[in-house]
Amino acid sequence: MFAIGSTVSRNPDYHCEYSDNNALLKVVAFSKKKLVDISCGYRNAIFLTNDNTVWESNMATFSISSDSKKTFGVPKTVATGDQTVKSVHAGFDFYVILSTTGQAYGYGQNMNYQLDSAGYVFNSPTILEVSRYGPIIDCSCGVTNAVFLTSTGKALVTGKFGKTRQFNTPTVYPCKQTIVSISMGAYGLFLITST
Repeated sequence: MFAIGSTVSRNPDYHCEYSDNNALLKVVAFSKKKLVDISCGYRNAIFLTNDNTVWESNMATFSISSDSKKTFGVPKTVATGDQTVKSVHAGFDFYVILSTTGQAYGYGQNMNYQLDSAGYVFNSPTILEVSRYGPIIDCSCGVTNAVFLTSTGKALVTGKFGKTRQFNTPTVYPCKQTIVSISMGAYGLFLITST
């Protein structure tokens, strides 16, 4: 796997080769693994490899893998228990992991309730409230918000949208049509319907 950026770590098993000119970097942690999903946030990324291992790389202020400044940006594994992971999603200093059974797990900063209505920071993957609404089949994360797609074609919005729209609990987005795809920009929400 290759990425743009740099790090100072030289751990032979888990490091990025240094570059100061934004050239592509080789991420040695993935040299013998197959990446099946990746999502990038603002200063962070989350990866899923074919052996059901979730990895996090974070240059941000919060990270369960940032044990010292020497390892900022170095991919570290994330404990997911016995869940089989379907996909991974990164927002601004927070992450969402979807299981194959339709459960949503999140961790990281939660200052705008984009993950859940309880807790300011989740230090490890925690099952999210949105999972109560039925199987979650997709997720897209923004800066201060997230949108989750249920198996019944409903979009659940969480967090802060702009200066005035705040959803402290998962809220069904008012759309009369079945939603088949979702995407989130920095602050914008995009929905694709079946008709």
